Amino acid sequence: MPNVSALRQSLCSCSGVKRQVVPSADSNNEAGAIPESTASVNIPDIQLGKVRSVIAGLLPAGHPTLAEVAEQLDVSPRTLQRRLADNDLTHSQLVKQTRLTKACQLLAQQDVRICEIALETGFASPSAFTRAFQSWTGSSPRTFRYGLRGF
Repeated sequence: MPNVSALRQSLCSCSGVKRQVVPSADSNNEAGAIPESTASVNIPDIQLGKVRSVIAGLLPAGHPTLAEVAEQLDVSPRTLQRRLADNDLTHSQLVKQTRLTKACQLLAQQDVRICEIALETGFASPSAFTRAFQSWTGSSPRTFRYGLRGF
């Protein structure tokens, strides 16, 4: 069994990610993670927070494509890709980071079931979500949730 206090300290920590307070668009919960390198980056004409918000809104339908995100932002896919690259980011990195942040926010809400979190973060099944979450954080979603509760 993983050390629970270590889980609390490493809230959503994985390579290049640190814990920061991020307001959730869906709730009053303020737990989340933002990569250090992108915490306050502004992409010309497109704020990173807006890109994350669009991605988060598209996640329940599955993995949002670059074209879908660009369409929502009213820019061409190539322009979005170029502006992300200017800040050493890729679309895939941003989707992964947004999924992790949203998953952490939802796991902090004890009444949200893991199968619902899997769907909200764009995974086809709870097992796919659990495998991805474990690779991101080193703990299962259930263990992570128990760590948030202080057990």
